[in-house]
Amino acid sequence: MHKPKVIVKSSRYATAYEKASRLTQHQLEQNRAIVRKAKATKLNEFELINELHNLQAIVVADLEPDEIHWLRQRDKGSITKHINGGMPVIGLVLDGELLGMALLAFPENPEAENVDDYPIPKGEESTSMIIQSFIVAPGLRKTGAGRKLMAIIEEQAIIQLRPNLYARVATDNNDSIAVFQGTDFYTTGPKVQRDHDKLPNGYLANHWHKVVNMNPKLVRPPVVIGNAMKPARVRVRGISRKAPDNTRHP
Repeated sequence: MHKPKVIVKSSRYATAYEKASRLTQHQLEQNRAIVRKAKATKLNEFELINELHNLQAIVVADLEPDEIHWLRQRDKGSITKHINGGMPVIGLVLDGELLGMALLAFPENPEAENVDDYPIPKGEESTSMIIQSFIVAPGLRKTGAGRKLMAIIEEQAIIQLRPNLYARVATDNNDSIAVFQGTDFYTTGPKVQRDHDKLPNGYLANHWHKVVNMNPKLVRPPVVIGNAMKPARVRVRGISRKAPDNTRHP
């Protein structure tokens, strides 16, 4: 397989770019610490197009020949088109270094790419969002990096008023499957046959779906009445516990 040319920054986070199977236990612990310190956030995308493209190349270079279909690499023009369409890009960042990413596509947006064949019910396109190019640096697999990215993706689902999240994952991409299963996604619809320019017979993929809770705050802030601060109604795991009878509620 042709390995694309990549540029890896020389930094104290170099172990994040190593193949996980080559890392020592100490290096794996270092990478878990990196993930704990890293921040998942919506990116100021135009300043990071080169970094977004380069991280994809790093991940592709790490894949084995029979794994090449796990990531459909987007070129800089495609990433720019996505951003120009007003669609979010999420990144896992530490000290200005990009360690993970995901593109979030709006299925009805004319600038969105590769959004065909998703099992989105007619009329729900404007409340749906498709997760694409969901990747982390090779050495950060199985460190919690994917879950950290997913938490911000769900936050974006709330901000964008798009509770229906969808993704398409190859049936043999066990690392990605573990992330989606672990964050309460479920498969929907039949397996689909997908084409790939390096695989004559293509590959099989599943669609994954999750409906995000659009009101995730479990505890309301206290209510200020005059100069006194009174406890508000508290919600825990869907159970409502009333405050004392003499407490007023909004």
